[in-house]
Amino acid sequence: EIDVAYYTIDSGNVALTLLDRLRQAARRGFQVRILVDGLQARLPSDVAQALQQDGIELRSYHPPLTGRPLWLNRRLHYKLLVVDRQAIIVGSRNLEDSHFGLDKDNFVDMDALLTGDICRQAAEHFQALWNTDEVLPIDKSHFASQFALTHKNLDFERRIREAEARLAAMPFMTARAYAESNQALRTSVAVV
Repeated sequence: EIDVAYYTIDSGNVALTLLDRLRQAARRGFQVRILVDGLQARLPSDVAQALQQDGIELRSYHPPLTGRPLWLNRRLHYKLLVVDRQAIIVGSRNLEDSHFGLDKDNFVDMDALLTGDICRQAAEHFQALWNTDEVLPIDKSHFASQFALTHKNLDFERRIREAEARLAAMPFMTARAYAESNQALRTSVAVV
């Protein structure tokens, strides 16, 4: 099983490439669940529908337009990916190119890969949150109301090919710096 919870998932290169990998995992029989913040997720409706068609469950934390105004200031700031209760990636990066050094203006963020009992605990926390009444399934009406005005619906498969091509063409120094920062992070996590 793969559980994913992020504050922001947009339609950039990093997000589309990861979402495609999650689709591939779902097609191979993995249970894949994605939880997004109700205000900050910027998944275009065609992407969400493609994910759902491949069996990925999508839910939204505190979506707008539910008649619950107190939810507007309570957001899901998670950046979490849990795989088989055995490994987690947690940190400060949203699934946006600017959090991975791939945009004109970038954030300086990091993630950590962790193993051990903390992974089971993270999976249990994800499950508890997934089952609360503060998390609602994402359906067509959610995307029609929230995303239709800000995103064009383009072919998801084409988007994936374009995103992968852009990532493959990433300048050498950016790719090298990214790889070195991740290696340094792995080393520091191993020491702890």
